[in-house]
Amino acid sequence: MVTTDFKRPSESMTTGDARVGAWRDDKHHLGKSDFTYDLTPLKDKQLFTAIVRTPEKAANDCAKPRATRLWLVEPQGAITWTNQPAEISKVDGPNAGQDCVAPRLNWNVAELVENALAQGRTKITFALRIAEEFQGEVGHGRTYDPAAVLATEFNTPPGTPTGLKLDIHDCGSTTPFLSSTQPRVRAIVHDSDGHYGLEGTVRVLAGGRAGAARRVRVAVGRGRNARQLLPRGHGRGRRHVRPGQPIEFVVTPALPGSHEVLWYIAFNTPQVVPVGADGRARFTYASGGSFELTVSSRTPDGIVSGDVRRSYQVPQQ
Repeated sequence: MVTTDFKRPSESMTTGDARVGAWRDDKHHLGKSDFTYDLTPLKDKQLFTAIVRTPEKAANDCAKPRATRLWLVEPQGAITWTNQPAEISKVDGPNAGQDCVAPRLNWNVAELVENALAQGRTKITFALRIAEEFQGEVGHGRTYDPAAVLATEFNTPPGTPTGLKLDIHDCGSTTPFLSSTQPRVRAIVHDSDGHYGLEGTVRVLAGGRAGAARRVRVAVGRGRNARQLLPRGHGRGRRHVRPGQPIEFVVTPALPGSHEVLWYIAFNTPQVVPVGADGRARFTYASGGSFELTVSSRTPDGIVSGDVRRSYQVPQQ
């Protein structure tokens, strides 16, 4: 804070209260106060709000309406009465109650701060003064707290997630074989503002087609791990069981664009059958006892659906 006084035209007063307007002791004073704020902590941040806030400490005459104004200014060298910063624009406000001496005055300066950041500035200065038409009248003079603050709300953009997994599989160039009809996506998130309440979006390709992609919101709870179940997407099998004969299975893939079906019996090698012109895949299996069948489908792009598992009990001959 710097207070200037036309009775001390070459001095920059950095201690004491922030006096604005006129006041008397053995002299008739006329002053302004300037506040400069460091913007470097806001670089590369998403700014939500920015408010210059200061308490009033005294009013010379409560019968006089408040005429305090805040201006964006441009200092050139040391601030004195004879070297006053150029006034750039007046800030609307202040927002205050009906008290003669308000416990808090607020001016919304978010747009001005955003503009300064966009211009690459590292500092911003505001001048607190009495309106031109009243600044020489002692009754309009006021005293403010020298610790006026620039109160801001902002967000630091989160870093790129790491440790991406689909179920237990690392995300990469290979297509994982999933054992779940509703796989879970996982990631480790990085955000200097903290992780609680952080949300992200997973882009899910439908059948490998970008135009058919859907987005799934992922929330972060405790710690830094983000996890979310993906939408269900799998084929449904029809069961045709005849004791003592091969069992025919007819599978209609739910994954759009599937051209083949993968199936296997527990502890056996996976088999592949094509999807026919009617959109269905058919295969047979003969067993003399109970077994578990796992089925999934795959597109030409290598996108694999979730699994469907069915248990069968085949009567003995």
